Amino acid sequence: MKQFTRTILSFICITLFSSLYPQELDLSEIIGTYSGTLEIQNSLLQSRLQFDKDILYFEIMYSVTREQQKSGAIPEVISYPIEVVHSAVLKKINNELY
Repeated sequence: MKQFTRTILSFICITLFSSLYPQELDLSEIIGTYSGTLEIQNSLLQSRLQFDKDILYFEIMYSVTREQQKSGAIPEVISYPIEVVHSAVLKKINNELY
């Protein structure tokens, strides 16, 4: 489980940092709306980004969907216990794209 989470976090960090320092990047080519389904070993990954001046707060949460909890209320709400949380605080070092 730890190796899996490290692999996912490493992939996301490499992707994030490589996009901060691309050799040639036209933002109009990558900005847009994306959709799809991420399917991993009955798991749920949720990420969150928050910008505050020159700081980026980055968080990934991992849950196992087999361990769902139902509220019993109407409408029924299904939740999943969070097993792992990875957080990073990234500070802006300059205002340049490259």
